[in-house]
This record gives sequence, structure tokens and C-alpha cells, in this order.
Amino acid sequence: MQPAQAQSVEQFYKGRAVTMLVGTAPGGINDISARLVAKHLGRFIPGNPAIVVQNNPGAGGLITANKLYNSAEKDGSVLAKFERAVPQVQIQGDANAQFDSTKFVWLGSTRKPSKVNARLNSSRVEIIFRKFAR
Repeated sequence: MQPAQAQSVEQFYKGRAVTMLVGTAPGGINDISARLVAKHLGRFIPGNPAIVVQNNPGAGGLITANKLYNSAEKDGSVLAKFERAVPQVQIQGDANAQFDSTKFVWLGSTRKPSKVNARLNSSRVEIIFRKFAR
């Protein structure tokens, strides 16, 4: 008997498809940006796997986060794109969040976050936009 040998990353991904779960319906900006990433991401992963987008809309991304955490393969063949606020829902104690946010690994972003602060000042609304630099 020969001892078992681990696959290299390239061997694991070669000829495979990686599923990208998307927490919104097809056609919106999150879906479009996910498909743009999916089109090019495989070139940056050893073995050059195809990236297949799978939409799982509903509950503001909770369905996708729950699926990623509870039923998706945990071998690197499934990743997800959902809004930044989704992990926070679990931290805030929402019973519908069936995942541990601390176990998710952030891979990157397709845009810089921006923050909108609004307050009512007498008869007008002041809106302040502030971009965070990384």
C-alpha cells in the first residue's frame, strides 16, 4: 500500500467548476457584478476552474449565507457574493441567520464602500457622503 498523497491546488481545481452563490435575483447590479467577477476569477485560481453563478434570492441575502454555511461543500468549490450587512444580521441576533459570521472568510470587493449619513435640519435634509479609503 502506498501512503495517501494530497492534491495540489492546481490538481484540485483543474477541470472543475466553482459555484458562486449570489444572494439576489438575476439582472440587478449584484448579479451583474458577480457575473463579471465570475467571468475572470478562474484565471487567478490555479487549475483555472470555470466559475458558475447560481442566484439564490431572498431574505436580503440570508438564504445565500445560510446555504453557504449549512449545505455547501466546504472544500473551496463554493463561494458566495452577498451584501456586507448580511454577516452583521447574525451578530445582531436575528434567528433567521443560521450561520456563524466569524467563520466566513472575506475574499474581496467589487467596489469601495461608501457611507451615507442623513439628518433632518429644520426644513431641509442634509446628506453627507463619505467614502472610506482602504
